Amino acid sequence: MRGSGDQFTSLCPAHEDKTPSLAVRALEDGRVLIHCFGGCTPGQVMGAVGLTMEDLFPDGPRHEGSGAVRHRFSGGTLLRVLSFETLLVLVCARNLARGKGMTEEDLRRLTLAGDRIEEVMRYAGFER
Repeated sequence: MRGSGDQFTSLCPAHEDKTPSLAVRALEDGRVLIHCFGGCTPGQVMGAVGLTMEDLFPDGPRHEGSGAVRHRFSGGTLLRVLSFETLLVLVCARNLARGKGMTEEDLRRLTLAGDRIEEVMRYAGFER
């Protein structure tokens, strides 16, 4: 692990990594931000080390004076992510229906799309 102060880079525990692709940053309020430049979702990274997303936010969701939860992402951003990932799933489904095979990388990206769709749904409050 390399870093300075409250920022670090490391090998990602969620995928086969030869060079550091995971960025970790501790915020002053105790929250921890993580980003895998290899494409792993935060949930995958946390799961690979036996933790949950809630472990990144020690005090739970942030509340403003009205009691409303302050979201990090706008509805438009969530819809764009959901739209893109759903389109990717649709393209894969059509290719399979037409008899085209999928590479190992295609399968990895399809799994990532499913994970991201589930993350957006949970973030938006739609539990399965």
